[in-house]
Amino acid sequence: MRPAKAIGATLLALAVAVLIGVTAFHAGAAHGVAQASHGQVIRVVGPGFGWGFFGFFPFGLLFFFGLWFLMRGLFWRRRWGGPGGPGGAQWEERRRRMEEWHRRQHERDTSDHFGAGG
Repeated sequence: MRPAKAIGATLLALAVAVLIGVTAFHAGAAHGVAQASHGQVIRVVGPGFGWGFFGFFPFGLLFFFGLWFLMRGLFWRRRWGGPGGPGGAQWEERRRRMEEWHRRQHERDTSDHFGAGG
């Protein structure tokens, strides 16, 4: 499909979705006005299920985890060595030091170790 046709189809689908949404909103508003004319009183008792300290369930939970990751990023040390990533200069320095240490361990004199027979 050509880009112009894809953009046109997307705009048409968006216009249809907006038209359906506006029509449904107006139908609901008309129904609400008709129900309000009966004169019934609706009492709100209080917050129901899902309302509490963190607000409505998914948004409060997302807020909690977002706050958690924000604090984690501010106070905990980064694991990947900063902007250089795993292959950055810090990792190369660590790798070089470990290889040097490993080489020194193999160069040590083994004469101070006793054999199995003593």
